[in-house]
Amino acid sequence: MNLKSAFDAGTVPFYDCDGTIPRLFWSGTSAKPNICQQWLVIRFNNMIEKTTRLSSQCTIGFFLAVTLLAVSDASAQLTAKPKKIDVPAPERVLIETKDNVELQAEWFGGASGKEAVPIMLIHDWDGNRTDLLPLAEFLQKEHGHAVIVPDLRGHGESMTVKGIDEELNRTKFKKPELASMLEDFESCRRFLQQKNDAGELNLDMLVVIACGKMSIHAANWCIMDWRWGPIGGVKQGRNVKALILISPVKRFKSLDISASLKAPLFASKESALPLLLVWGDGHEASSADGEFIYNALQKSRSIPDEFPDQETRWAQQTLFRAFYRSAEADADLLRELSTQIYPDLALFIEKKVIANKEDFLWQIRKTK
Repeated sequence: MNLKSAFDAGTVPFYDCDGTIPRLFWSGTSAKPNICQQWLVIRFNNMIEKTTRLSSQCTIGFFLAVTLLAVSDASAQLTAKPKKIDVPAPERVLIETKDNVELQAEWFGGASGKEAVPIMLIHDWDGNRTDLLPLAEFLQKEHGHAVIVPDLRGHGESMTVKGIDEELNRTKFKKPELASMLEDFESCRRFLQQKNDAGELNLDMLVVIACGKMSIHAANWCIMDWRWGPIGGVKQGRNVKALILISPVKRFKSLDISASLKAPLFASKESALPLLLVWGDGHEASSADGEFIYNALQKSRSIPDEFPDQETRWAQQTLFRAFYRSAEADADLLRELSTQIYPDLALFIEKKVIANKEDFLWQIRKTK
């Protein structure tokens, strides 16, 4: 029996590698498979999508890279390095919120003008923008995306409110102060809108990537963004086209993601926002919360067990998860497995946003 036949019959053996390889995406009803150092088989809802012979290295992303190609073509696709792209040097920028908080941020300009994908990178609570600068640099230099990476209020260098001497102290944040952090997201959106109107990116292809506890705010802000309809033919919201949550949590202080998961933007069977959940399966809390969120959405979204082909799967499926063999979470997970996770995130953006760019036409956002 060959490998594909064995896989179809459900009898494919899986073996552990040396512990340095991340556990890949899997969705199904039987025991989770591991990675074989000689053969990598990625199972996606009981459908074989690609098998690749690996001789010495077993470093690869997850199901996102899957396609039914000849082994030689697949190997070339997986190992080829993207060409370097000419991009602007990163800039440090100051973004002032409507409530006068001075957000310090790093701006990585895109490489393709009005076709550049804007990405908002949001660090975890107690983190800062430096946690995500390597990812921002990868997304810009390797893929030409336009990336804004702020220090959220009370974090990093975003400690001041204009006209007030006392610094912000996040340890004293109560429910109103936590809620006000959504303005940081909105301020970054206004910054990106200015870049859009200058022809430097297409705001209608916005991607949000958030870590840890700030995943709750990211989900809530995406819902807010989609509540804004056009005014006078000019788009005001509905900018976000994909959300990626790294080590998402269910609850933090007064925040709870459960209500957001019931919103049509996430629970709809027909038009839910594409969502990728990422975590390290050796981190107990991340695994528990990641599985909780995935299972809650899987019940409400329409996810067939099988698709006729790979492209149909990419076009129709909106909920994805990726777990890696790691005991780390949030920025530490990204640092530990950057060579695996970074390309996976980029491929998700390519398949769920860039592949549909004809539906997201650039337009100026200034209202008359």
